[in-house]
Amino acid sequence: MEWRITDELPLQEGYSFLLEQSNDENFNHIKSIYKGSDLATYISGLPNGTFYYRVKIIEQQNQKESQWSPHLQARVEHFSLQFALTLCALGALVFLLTVAVIVIGVRSKNHS
Repeated sequence: MEWRITDELPLQEGYSFLLEQSNDENFNHIKSIYKGSDLATYISGLPNGTFYYRVKIIEQQNQKESQWSPHLQARVEHFSLQFALTLCALGALVFLLTVAVIVIGVRSKNHS
């Protein structure tokens, strides 16, 4: 997740960001995700569903806060466990076939 600065509060040292997450666009159930000075953050481990995010700038010295940004909607959809296991098995098969080709090639070269 990444955000950009507007001219409302020119970004300088001494500013931080507050990022909030909610499961509804009215932000009735809020979870604070990040507070700090970075312009980006990484969120993982979310269950399937729709999530909403908003951010504001906080001037640390005077505690002056910007308005909340327009909310951003993110939809999380995980692959099924069956699909993940199928891909894992396919990867294992490709690995074993690659090892077999290498071993057969080395043996045939040594016997020549």
